[in-house]
Order: sequence, then C-alpha cells, then structure tokens
Amino acid sequence: MNISTLLAVLANWSIDPPVVVGLIITALLYWAGFRYAKRRGIERRHLAPWRPWLFALTLVIIFLTLDSPLDSLADTLVYAHMIQHELLTMVAAPLLLLSQPFMLIWRGVPLGARRVTLKWMARTGWPLRTLEAIVGFWRKPAVSWIVFTGVFSAWHLPWLYDAATENDTIHACEHMCFLVAAVFFWSQVIPSLPFKPRLSSIGQVGYFGLAALWGNVLGWAFMFSTTAIYPYYAALPRAAGAISAVTDEHLAGGVMDAADTAIFLSVIIIALALWLREDERRQAERDAQIAASRVATLQSHSAQM
Repeated sequence: MNISTLLAVLANWSIDPPVVVGLIITALLYWAGFRYAKRRGIERRHLAPWRPWLFALTLVIIFLTLDSPLDSLADTLVYAHMIQHELLTMVAAPLLLLSQPFMLIWRGVPLGARRVTLKWMARTGWPLRTLEAIVGFWRKPAVSWIVFTGVFSAWHLPWLYDAATENDTIHACEHMCFLVAAVFFWSQVIPSLPFKPRLSSIGQVGYFGLAALWGNVLGWAFMFSTTAIYPYYAALPRAAGAISAVTDEHLAGGVMDAADTAIFLSVIIIALALWLREDERRQAERDAQIAASRVATLQSHSAQM
C-alpha cells in the first residue's frame, strides 16, 4: 500500500449517525448517573476516579471500531472486519465491565422516568420477573459460554457474514450481538454491578481454556482455507498487487487466533495465580488454627499441672 492509498484510507471515516448519537446519549447518562451517585454518597467504592476514564476509553474504542477508517477498510478486507470483531468482544466488552457503568447509566435516567418505570414494574410484576429470569438464565456460565461462542461462530457463516456486509441494518445487529454476548461472557470473571462472577478461579481456567480452544479452531478454519469462503469478498475487484481473497482470509484467521490466544491465555494465567493465592491463604488459615489449637492444648495441660 503506497502513501497516497494509505492517506486515502485514513481519510475515509464512515460516520454512522446512530452509532454517534447512541454513544453520546450513553456518555451523558453515565455522567449524570456518576454525579448523582457521588452527590449522595452511593456506592463510594465503585466511584473510583479511574472508572469514568475507563468508560470514556471504552466508548472511544467502540467509536473507532465502528466509525473510523477501519470500518471502511472492512468493506473490502476480511481481516479488517475481523479486527472489528476482536476489538468489540475482546477489548471493549471487558473494559466496559471494568468501568462499572450499568447502575450509573440507570441513575442517569431522569428521576421521574425511573419512578414511573419502577412503579409500573412493581404493579404489573411480570416485566421484572421476566427480566430476572432471562438475565439469570443467560448468566449461567455454561449458557454464557455457549451463547458467546455460538453467536461469534454463527455470524461468521458465509451467508450470514455476507448479509451483514451488504446490509447496514444487519451489520449493526451483528455488532450489537457481539458486544452484548461478550459482556455476559466476560461478566463471569469481571464483577460489574449488578453482575457478579459465578465461577471460581479454577472454574475460570476451564471456561476460558475451552473458549481459547474454540477460537483456535475457528482461526485455523480461516488460516488453512484453500478457497474463498465469502462470495462477497471473492467478487470484489482487486487492484494489481493486492492480496487475494484467500490470503485475506488467512490474515483474518491469524488475527482471530492470535488475539483470542493472547487474551484468553493471559486471563487463564491470572485466574491460576488467584487460585494459588487463595489456596495459600486457606492453607495459612488452617496452619494458624492448628497452631492456635496446639497452644490452647499446651496451656490447658500447664494449668492442670
């Protein structure tokens, strides 16, 4: 890619008004909720100064993923499209959870609207029960894992992938599915009110280990393909010297495999370290109890002599 082509790509921002408006509204609700909670001293331990900055970073990443030249590049290159998917599921989703945004966004909704909504839900009953049932079921570790890997795999089927590439509405639905499924997936390890992890440290090792293996399988399917998988990209005109559709798919597989392996392996190492630390803490407590019991026994014997 020569300099003029690179500059043309970098200048091609695909600004999508719904994305921009949605991000602005979300940011305003978060900021209003943060100020509301801070004024009333609500959940002080969740109002660390770094969380708003992390939330802002998350919104910037989502914006750059969906509206920057990367999105324009994704219209012609599979590997650029794959970078978008990895940014949404492997970067934006965990950062979003770390920023603890959900309760603050809710508190950013005008008080009157919140009261009316809560009164209606309390009066009718079924909306709250339905919501709790859906979220409770989806947050089961096995369900979160299956939904995340299933959603990610299904959207990479040729007919569905091409449909998303050719239709903006389907494309937006695809990205929303990735982000929502990834948030539930990562909520098994990252606490973020109202979500709490349901897996132990050793359970997280198996959870992410299986996810890494499945990511490897999908990545290898791209890297070892011998024919173009997606008709949309195969039919695109390519300039002389440009990479072929098959090579493009190989690069996409490499992006998926490298990102999933690196991130999931890092999480597995952290989970193992936490598990070992917890095991050492429990062992230290047992040793302290044994030592205390021995001291008490010795003191009892001394008192009897």
